[in-house]
Amino acid sequence: MNYRQILTEALMQRDGNRCWLCGKPFAVQDAVHFDHAVAKSNGGPDTFANLQLVHAFCNISAGRKPHQKGYRVLKAGIFVSSDDMRLRIRETLVQTGGDKGKTAALLGISLRTLYRRLE
Repeated sequence: MNYRQILTEALMQRDGNRCWLCGKPFAVQDAVHFDHAVAKSNGGPDTFANLQLVHAFCNISAGRKPHQKGYRVLKAGIFVSSDDMRLRIRETLVQTGGDKGKTAALLGISLRTLYRRLE
């Protein structure tokens, strides 16, 4: 196994085998890109914590879009629709055993935002 395969597997395990941009799971045949949460052009490092996996199509489609109405920034520079945000909150709540504080921290949102999205 080479470094890229090891890194890909580790990121998939960490992120629940889901694309950071669309939130959908990866299929075996999907082309996968490494994406920086904080862009390299903005000083983002090449570290495990700053890398995330995205579908190639999502990454190419996303480009450097300005903030869009109806979308929220999740972590650094990732735009997520309100419906996707609710889904991610619910999934993360399950992973953290219902701990709302941990869920908010993992998603990079405030507790207030978490509660509003669950209403």
